[in-house]
Amino acid sequence: YGDDVTRLGEEAGGGYRVGSLTSDLADQLQSALGPGQQGRVTMGVGIAEDEGKLVTLIGTSEPGGYIRPSVKPLVEQLEARGAIVVLGTGHAEANIVNYAIANEMRLIEVAAGRPICEVCEELIRAAGALVGSSTLSGSVP
Repeated sequence: YGDDVTRLGEEAGGGYRVGSLTSDLADQLQSALGPGQQGRVTMGVGIAEDEGKLVTLIGTSEPGGYIRPSVKPLVEQLEARGAIVVLGTGHAEANIVNYAIANEMRLIEVAAGRPICEVCEELIRAAGALVGSSTLSGSVP
C-alpha cells in the first residue's frame, strides 16, 4: 500500500488525503481475524511520513504485537511492501501513535477495524493526525 498512498499524496498536490485506504485496510485485517477474535481484538493501520517517505504502520491490540495466524498472510504481504508491524501492550491505535512518536515520524492518519475509543481518538488528534475510521464518540472521518 506504500506506493498507493504515495500516489494518493501526489494526486492531492502533496497534501496527504489517504482517507478510505487506511480504513479499508484496517477492515481487511479485522475481517481476517477469526469470528471469536473479531469482537475483542483490534487491528489498526496508520500512515506516517518518515524522512519524506510514507510508511504503513500496522498495530494490534494483542500483547507484544502478536499477529493471529489467520491475519498473518495479509500482514506478510504488507510487510513485503514496506509496512511495519508495531509492538506494544495497549490498544492498536495507541501502539501506532506511540511508535510514530518514538521514531520521530509525522503521523498522518490512523484507522481501526473496530470503533476507536475516546482515549485513542484524543491520542491520535493530539499527535496531529486524522482519525480515519468510526469512533465510539460518534465522530466520523
